[in-house]
Amino acid sequence: MVYRATTLLDEYFTREGVKHRLEATENQSRIVCGVKGRDDRIAQVLFISSGDTLDLSVRVFNFNNLKCDGASRSACLRACNRLNNRFRFAKFLVDLDDTINIEYDVPQETNEESLGPMCKEIFFRLMSIMDEAYKEFDELALG
Repeated sequence: MVYRATTLLDEYFTREGVKHRLEATENQSRIVCGVKGRDDRIAQVLFISSGDTLDLSVRVFNFNNLKCDGASRSACLRACNRLNNRFRFAKFLVDLDDTINIEYDVPQETNEESLGPMCKEIFFRLMSIMDEAYKEFDELALG
């Protein structure tokens, strides 16, 4: 099912020339924007909606395909903490699969006119944040 927030965002990103694709399942719809990182790795920024409100979750799963297991786990967690202290709205975490995820806080008070411009700004801010994060995790030599 395609929800209202992702429909509006799809229309806005199309008008603005932001490369993306719309995906839908029975429970959610999402806008997927791919970002090429270092070593030609792709990070996908997802704008996810699971209801008829204008509420969206912004997520990057498996950031840069990095694994944080064994001896590197504590170094990964320290890097996530440093990044969480540096960036106010983005949250870095190591999930149960030992991969790094990023969550971005979206303002709750959103209307149809502000949704597209707000998400475009979040997307570009997140790209800048991810660029800084690549540097932080490159030093750990993860892969």
